[in-house]
Amino acid sequence: MTQAHCLTVENFGVTFGKKTVLADVDFSVAPLSVTVLLGPAGSGKSTMLRALAGLNAVNARCQQTGQATYLGQPITPEHRPHFVQQTTRLMASTTLEALAEPVRAQLALSPADMRQWMADYVTRMGFPELQAAFDVKTVELPAVQLRAVSILREAVCEPALLMVDEPTADLSDYDAYLLHRALIRARHSCQCAQIAVRPATAAWTEIAPSCPPLARARPPAAPRSAPTCARACGCAAPAARPSGGRQRAANRATNKRRNPTNRPSAHRPSA
Repeated sequence: MTQAHCLTVENFGVTFGKKTVLADVDFSVAPLSVTVLLGPAGSGKSTMLRALAGLNAVNARCQQTGQATYLGQPITPEHRPHFVQQTTRLMASTTLEALAEPVRAQLALSPADMRQWMADYVTRMGFPELQAAFDVKTVELPAVQLRAVSILREAVCEPALLMVDEPTADLSDYDAYLLHRALIRARHSCQCAQIAVRPATAAWTEIAPSCPPLARARPPAAPRSAPTCARACGCAAPAARPSGGRQRAANRATNKRRNPTNRPSAHRPSA
């Protein structure tokens, strides 16, 4: 039987000693949906995800109240959503080891077959450049690739719900776009719902109610040194910005069409 909600939270609260961080929180997440938690810094967004992931249990001062069910069953250490933290610690492993470790026992492949399986997987998820970094320590990866490895190693398990804490924090617009595309692919390829934490900005506040915000991410201009998305994953590539000369010529042509009498722009008639 299909679950109406993969996650349900009721009257949920988190306190640390005498400090209440969350109280009376209620929400549910439908299968294959995208949910964005918005709020100012310190409002408890990351605390909520860490609580659902069980990471607050090591703090003796932390107390949780209310109920949270995952796939119709109470959340336990063995039964809970997968979580990608904003700061990931995978420094002891290579990229291939980090990606393969969660499914190594399940797939039971030879080293060569596992390498090929993972090569196909990262390509399908829009990060084929990770193949060249399979033998590189994750601590040496660029920030966007390290964040991608953190997401893909959780998504490869095909969880019903993938929680991601500020996936694009401190990344350039283009790198954030690449991660958005990877999350979209994870949602469809791995059939998982997603919860993402974002700061409360005007743009995200406007799109949150309709909430396929990741699917609506507009591709920014790609830096000249970055691989185009068309080569990397087959989706629409972000268009490079025109050069200064071409841009000025285009602006003059546009102004001429809009203002044939060459009047100053301040006096243009309203459309």
